[in-house]
Amino acid sequence: MSGRYATSLMKIVVGATSHPLPVSDGMHLHVWHLLRHLSDRHEIVLVSEPRAGSDISPHALAEICSSYRPATRPSRLADGRLLREASTLASGRSKVVEQIRRSGLPAAIEAAVRDVEPDVVHLETGALATIADRLGPPVVLVPLDAGDLNAKAYTQYAGGAVQRWLSVREARRWKEFERSAYRRCDAVVVVGERDADDLAADVPGLDPIVIPNGVDAERFHPPTRRRERDVVLLHGAMDYPPNVDAAVFAATDVLPRLRIHRPDARLILAGRNPDERVLALAGDYVEVTGELPDLVPLLQSAAAYLCPMRLGSGIKNKLLEALACGCPTAATPLATNGMGIRPGRDVLVANDGEGLAAALSSILADPDGVGAQLASAGRARAEAMSWAETARAFESVYSDVIGRRS
Repeated sequence: MSGRYATSLMKIVVGATSHPLPVSDGMHLHVWHLLRHLSDRHEIVLVSEPRAGSDISPHALAEICSSYRPATRPSRLADGRLLREASTLASGRSKVVEQIRRSGLPAAIEAAVRDVEPDVVHLETGALATIADRLGPPVVLVPLDAGDLNAKAYTQYAGGAVQRWLSVREARRWKEFERSAYRRCDAVVVVGERDADDLAADVPGLDPIVIPNGVDAERFHPPTRRRERDVVLLHGAMDYPPNVDAAVFAATDVLPRLRIHRPDARLILAGRNPDERVLALAGDYVEVTGELPDLVPLLQSAAAYLCPMRLGSGIKNKLLEALACGCPTAATPLATNGMGIRPGRDVLVANDGEGLAAALSSILADPDGVGAQLASAGRARAEAMSWAETARAFESVYSDVIGRRS
């Protein structure tokens, strides 16, 4: 770490498009863990828009920030959905960007910056780039992943001709927004090399910085008891299009091939809000759990983990959690983005259903050999990816952008 701010206190305003408590998705996870570590050394002012169910209690917020400023949602957002859709269509802007512009978040962030006079502003996620050039201090934008890659996933899973047209239009407008807005920021941070490459190709002159997520290796830890024979697990938000695709692929392509060699193999699909396409997969050898209070017991009991991602972007927290729990894993190359995975040592990697089935078969057939080796190497990889390291990497970015402005 370099620069005069590297080890001294910084004042940081953090604007987040979604309130991070309770932790319910990848963005919440990123904000909560990052601020938990940064707040030990720096003055953090968090600005977000709380929704129904958000935890804004002083006790909870004290873990991640010095002070909190809630954004107030303007009353005009109470207008009907059709009116908002029509307004977005007429604006020519991305729907996501238009929603942010219409919210109270930009004004709340700008007010916090005026009042606090921070050393640096951290904006999470990409849509907040719309206010970057109005803030004054150096801006670190954290879109986490390449929005274009996620837009492709939503387009593929959109239902009906109208929805597909809207998804294609949104993807095009989002790409236009990235090209015009991201270069206004002093630094743009993503979680994986694939996302950085995609953004660099789409936004001329942009040089994204890669800072991977961490994992809570204390909470997610290996079991003390033997794993359940022939049980394969996949978890995640089961209404998120890339996860829906992964679940369908796992149940209809990978599992039937696996059962040729392991007739007792069964698949557990765990996670909240299962899409109707996921619910339809339930049967004699496929269990769809829905939301569970704690996924650690499943990660500790499954004989193998499957991460067959074919769509989307970003880092797969689900895979990090499985590795931290010492669950021997088979995955697609896309799933390992941003983790420094050594294929064949940390995770068995394959591109298609046949390859993934063969990888799982080798794990299930030899739990004390292949399975144990993968469990040990995967756990070591997860332990090397701590949230403390993630926070230190962000401190270095903050220091660099402040130094370039001074």
